[in-house]
Amino acid sequence: EKITLRRMAYIDNDKSINFSYTHSALKKNIGKLGVLLSVETTKPKNEIMNLGKQLVMQIAASAPLAIDEAGLDKNLLKKEKEIITEELKNTGKDTKIVEKIALGKLNKFIGENTLLNQEWIMEPKKKVKEVISEFAGKDKFIVKDFLRFKVGEGL
Repeated sequence: EKITLRRMAYIDNDKSINFSYTHSALKKNIGKLGVLLSVETTKPKNEIMNLGKQLVMQIAASAPLAIDEAGLDKNLLKKEKEIITEELKNTGKDTKIVEKIALGKLNKFIGENTLLNQEWIMEPKKKVKEVISEFAGKDKFIVKDFLRFKVGEGL
């Protein structure tokens, strides 16, 4: 069988702690969905293992596009706003109302597609950033990077 490597990435762990998760693992580290997460923290590694595991499962389940709004592609946001606005213009509503609704829908899109603004799967009334903030307390805990690879995605 011919196997071709189509995607790869590297996350440095010089000043950070990395976590990985393989969903529906066939063998160790072999599955249809894989997630890598890099966090920088002042907490000891043994204290953050559980949260790290939960965060990689959050990424696997909810497929965020970026860590926060700054990480989202500006062209994607522009295109999404155009689609939403065009959709709302067809309803025949006033331009000012259309813009307010479009802004709300765009903010919802950002919330659903940025890791820190997503609802925490374990407790949906909280956002991921609130869970991290509560966990960290006065310590530093920063999500540096994440990668999510799914078989067949991006073809």
